[in-house]
Amino acid sequence: MTIQNEIGNRKIELNISDFETVNYPSYRLKINLSTEELNAEFNRPIWISLTDLESFIQKLTELDKTRTGDIKMESMSPDEFYLRFRNIDNLGHLSVELKIQKESPYQKDSDLVKMEFEFDPTNFPKIINELTELKNVC
Repeated sequence: MTIQNEIGNRKIELNISDFETVNYPSYRLKINLSTEELNAEFNRPIWISLTDLESFIQKLTELDKTRTGDIKMESMSPDEFYLRFRNIDNLGHLSVELKIQKESPYQKDSDLVKMEFEFDPTNFPKIINELTELKNVC
């Protein structure tokens, strides 16, 4: 799935790199980000549950209809990842925000990447369909 701004110079790409269907249905994400100054690929074990993904898709569908609200899908590991959609004004404009964070419990090193941009709301149905396709891959 690809989310990009109107001129295409900011992109978030989410793909499924692995999945678990037996014990706890979930998906491992592969994440690519690009901006005018950054190209990054994250192959960390960032997992999202099937239940959370299905709920997120349902809430995205509602956000597309109302263009009001703020919804977020988070990783199974707390504070590791989230993908957030929200309206940014009374005219129905929308933004997408992604955060990836890793903190080491034994060392004082950590990293945080956060990206947010406005996107064309007419692409929202395509984003919802691509998320649904990701879910159905497994």
